[in-house]
Amino acid sequence: MLADHIELRLEALGRHELFLPSDDAAEKVAALLEPLYTDGTVEQYPARRRPDAVVAWRHQEESFFGPPVTSIAIDSRLGVDVERWLEHTLAAAMPDFEPEWDLLLDRSYHQARRALLSVGAGIDSVIQLGEVDAARRRFRSAALPAGFTIAPMEPDQIDAVVGIYADAFAAEPQYCWFGADPRFLESQARRFTDALAAPDHLELVVSEGARIVAHAGATIAVDHPFWGPTGGMSLCFSPSARGRGLLRGVYTSLLAGLAERGARAFRGGTSQPAVMKYSREMGRTLEAIVMRPGAFFEPDHFAPVLAEP
Repeated sequence: MLADHIELRLEALGRHELFLPSDDAAEKVAALLEPLYTDGTVEQYPARRRPDAVVAWRHQEESFFGPPVTSIAIDSRLGVDVERWLEHTLAAAMPDFEPEWDLLLDRSYHQARRALLSVGAGIDSVIQLGEVDAARRRFRSAALPAGFTIAPMEPDQIDAVVGIYADAFAAEPQYCWFGADPRFLESQARRFTDALAAPDHLELVVSEGARIVAHAGATIAVDHPFWGPTGGMSLCFSPSARGRGLLRGVYTSLLAGLAERGARAFRGGTSQPAVMKYSREMGRTLEAIVMRPGAFFEPDHFAPVLAEP
């Protein structure tokens, strides 16, 4: 059963233009799915032959963003009607789920998206994927506005940067509902400490005078099993820095830094309209959709991105 599920997931990944098929990719998918089979619940359709759809879930006491979650994997074969089965299976399982989920749904799973919406889940954010060189060709680069500077982050700035995350997401939780959770903030501080220990780190701070007003960074996985050398982007602006024309200049610096470090691809999640707008300019494509109960936005909020294949 696990082997069939791995095959479904690899089929979905293979529909992405930047995917690099390899043994490493298959091993990574197996590592992601295997815990659901050893310590979770798995339902498949049809039940007694090669599946056209699988829903698997397990309880996780700890998550990278703080609270306990139900980790969920949904995969299905294209061209087969599985929407009603998915809806029925999810509705029956949901009473056992935690209030928070960890669910990343591939962009091609339209039936699963509709089934999840029908049982009360919503779209929390979208994960977008881009090619560094192509984005740099398409994107209109710019410097930061006068009065702002961007520079590599220093260890003695970690507390200030973590404070920006806390303030930004306490003020606007719709853009990262767990962003002000102390457990997440502690994990961010540890991540920054580890990142800054690398001589070629790409963690940047934007300052207005002596005051740090934004963070922009990318954790580069030089051997990402799906996309090759890939930068995982993260950006956070203090409330006072929003709407002041910083984003284009920040992206200009990040893309240059990724290119200098040999990154092929970059990815990141967002629900911010400005980020989604610039992502289209860069030619980024939809990789996956983060879905959870209690999402802040209606699906129409993501319409320009969800219109992609």
